[in-house]
Amino acid sequence: MLEKHHNKWNDWNEQINWSRQSSSLGKIWSLRVWRILFWLWILWALSWWAYFAVDKFKARTESIISDISEKRPEFEFDASKKPFWDDNQEFFEKWYKFKKEKHSVMEWRKKGNVSIIHDAWLDFYRVTEGDFLTKTINTWKFKNVPKKDERWKVMRDKRRKPIMKRVPIIKTVKYINFNWIIDKLSQMDRFRYLSRKEYDRNNPNNKISSFNIPAWNIAVWMLLPIPLDSKVRMVSVPKFAYYCNQAINEMKEDKIYWTKVKNLIDDIWEKELITSMIAFARSESTEEYTNFSQQIWKVELHRWEQSYRSFSFTHYHILMKYEWMKARKNLWLTEWQCYHPINSSKLFLAYWIEKSKSTKRNLQSFFPLSDKEKCSKAWKFYNGSYEYVPKLNANYTYVKSIIRWNQKISMR
Repeated sequence: MLEKHHNKWNDWNEQINWSRQSSSLGKIWSLRVWRILFWLWILWALSWWAYFAVDKFKARTESIISDISEKRPEFEFDASKKPFWDDNQEFFEKWYKFKKEKHSVMEWRKKGNVSIIHDAWLDFYRVTEGDFLTKTINTWKFKNVPKKDERWKVMRDKRRKPIMKRVPIIKTVKYINFNWIIDKLSQMDRFRYLSRKEYDRNNPNNKISSFNIPAWNIAVWMLLPIPLDSKVRMVSVPKFAYYCNQAINEMKEDKIYWTKVKNLIDDIWEKELITSMIAFARSESTEEYTNFSQQIWKVELHRWEQSYRSFSFTHYHILMKYEWMKARKNLWLTEWQCYHPINSSKLFLAYWIEKSKSTKRNLQSFFPLSDKEKCSKAWKFYNGSYEYVPKLNANYTYVKSIIRWNQKISMR
């Protein structure tokens, strides 16, 4: 009898334990299911929001462009003189040679020399050893080294093998101190504007309007482009359109490129080409493309291209290598004469011709930009990626909306 009661008692305990385990497992599974459902709901909500956000962005951009096109009068070129660009003949000298300058400034309470290379209103600062700071960086990696005693002798075990210990790997890195460079340059009258807050590199938002290169990529004796004054360097769309028109007229008389330029104009129309050039310039030298409030050249015209380990210049951010270099030499331009909008626009057209030759592609497959497929192909061909295709498309639509050409304008 006792054994029967004992067995029943054991069976009853096993049933209770099994029911407890099953209930706990059920709770765990239910929690997992609810968590999965919760995150699925969040993903669904985010995708739904993103879908409508894109539509709202497009609608907002189109409304802004339509408002602009309704308010704007008939478009005319701005042929008025801009002193910063039009009063310096160094931009157009065929056999131009840069000038080396030395200036004395106060540095660490003593006089020091600053070396500057002057080329067509663009100046370069020669980096010196004293412009660098050093910083120790913990790499969070370790290495084994022999352990040493107080007399710096290697400690050994009973088998005469050196006793090893783990030590962290620490690197000493040199990087440029932009503040020192700005302090030295701003002592000179022509670079006094560098003392303004917009050129302070301690603020990360100022990088694209100041020295547009990471501090780690600068070496001793490197020529560092000095940013130009933002108050005089920016160009309005009518003025830039005027410069583009001048560049096209000059390229039609160029001995090397005249046939290709004329063929392109015959295919896509000269006004369409000017519109495309302005769209590229806005995409490369401005940041925002929703309100279109920034003028061309809001962004500094020099930019460090890490993948090429070189600077790109001009409103179109053109590299001075490969097809770019060949185009510049054929036009008899120095690197920094290309800063002028006429010269940069000529270089832009010559680059397209040279790259289409080297890749055996037809220019007509990239223009006009009104074709969205051609627009994305053109940006990929020009910039190497599809990342900012919406930016080019938005800028093209904006420029197209404000350039309602006056019939009185002579394009030829």
